[in-house]
Amino acid sequence: VDEATGRVQRLTSEQKDRMAPYRH
Repeated sequence: VDEATGRVQRLTSEQKDRMAPYRH
């Protein structure tokens, strides 16, 4: 689960960066 959480957190971080300009 630790590896899965790290992968999801990394994906969320990248998705948040891409959604940042979209949400703003």
